[in-house]
Amino acid sequence: MFNANWISRPYMEWVQFTLLLVAWVHGCIGLYYWLRLKRFFTRAAPYLLVAATLLPTLALLGMIQGGREVVALAKHRPEWRAVNLAPQRLADGAAARACSTRSSSGSLIAYLPSWD
Repeated sequence: MFNANWISRPYMEWVQFTLLLVAWVHGCIGLYYWLRLKRFFTRAAPYLLVAATLLPTLALLGMIQGGREVVALAKHRPEWRAVNLAPQRLADGAAARACSTRSSSGSLIAYLPSWD
């Protein structure tokens, strides 16, 4: 993942950050509308806000640190690069597309019976 997002296609890191934040905000909005009806929510709201702010921030910082570490290792340690970024360790394009197609088809099939 970090090879693809930080070395091969650096623009994908922003896509991943955006998707993480969109999913997190969507989840927080849903939790807010559910929890605001609970009696404990008025007391817990400030703590939940802190948690809702810190968790994605720490996740993004961890992703950035991991990406920087992979870039530094790939740039300065040829033995690490030879072991971890060798062609047999990286996904084959055709195999990755086939796997993605199978998983998305499986997800769609699992989702269809829930339509009413």
